[in-house]
Amino acid sequence: MILEDEIIKKYLIKADYKEYSDHWVFYNIEKDRYLFKEPSYKNEILIQDIYKRIISFLKDFKPFNEEYFNLLFPNFKSILENTPVILTVGCPFPYDAMFREFNGRDYVIFDLIRFSQYAEKGYDLNIIIKILLTHEFTHKCIKEKYPLIKNASYLQKLNYIVFDEGFAHLLSYKDNIKIINFSSENYKDKFQKAKLMLIEAVKEKKEEEQKEWLKKADSGEYWEKFPSICGKLYLADNLSSLSSIYIKGWKYIISDIIYYYQL
Repeated sequence: MILEDEIIKKYLIKADYKEYSDHWVFYNIEKDRYLFKEPSYKNEILIQDIYKRIISFLKDFKPFNEEYFNLLFPNFKSILENTPVILTVGCPFPYDAMFREFNGRDYVIFDLIRFSQYAEKGYDLNIIIKILLTHEFTHKCIKEKYPLIKNASYLQKLNYIVFDEGFAHLLSYKDNIKIINFSSENYKDKFQKAKLMLIEAVKEKKEEEQKEWLKKADSGEYWEKFPSICGKLYLADNLSSLSSIYIKGWKYIISDIIYYYQL
């Protein structure tokens, strides 16, 4: 990977935040909006530790569910070697980890203040870092094979989100998804709720309402992101077919999901 850590270095030497607040990242967190939050120094020592941990993880990256990662992305190491990783501060909640394109190049972006908030809540930082690295690098590997077409329609965007986020959420969910009982009532209920919302989104014909559905698709709490959850739990229910689903691609995955559960 190509480490771009200029922002975090400036933060750690207490440079004026105006030296980096105009970085392109803050203009690309959300479309057509500038988002920047003045960084706090409350967890400065912790953030310095997170910085060192991320660098260590990046030097020898081993994703969660490495067996499936290698199966789906056999050349992932070479892909990641050429992927810029930006370590920053200044992204508002909830933007802890992102995958963005700028000037024709893909970037993985991590906000270390957002990472520090996981530690405040008692989470194991090493696990959180590995989850987020696995998630964002999954996006990068998928885009290498399946870039979203320009001027994609509403339904094409929905299909792509289900596919892309479904794989990213599944592969980064736990360190070994093979031992999870995805057929439990808890997961069935979550899938049913997400599927019903997805069907409603697919039915929408009004352009303004479609925009709202796309916003809902990528906002809210983890289990509320209905295309991601629908894709994730469909894939989890078909682990033995994961490779063939990936090879088939994203264009008809919503139809495949709806048809699969009508059988």
